[in-house]
Amino acid sequence: MTSEEFKRLNFLSEKSINGDPTHSELVELKRLLTMWNISTEYNLLLSSYTTNTEN
Repeated sequence: MTSEEFKRLNFLSEKSINGDPTHSELVELKRLLTMWNISTEYNLLLSSYTTNTEN
């Protein structure tokens, strides 16, 4: 996830809570959130693998 995508994710998250997002913004938010979740899971798995191989 790029820093621009991350900024957009934050903006759309705040807008969905505080504002009135359009349907297309909600679709984009879902796509970006999925990207974020995948990257987080990947980093957690990578960290776990690295830790296990060092022991």
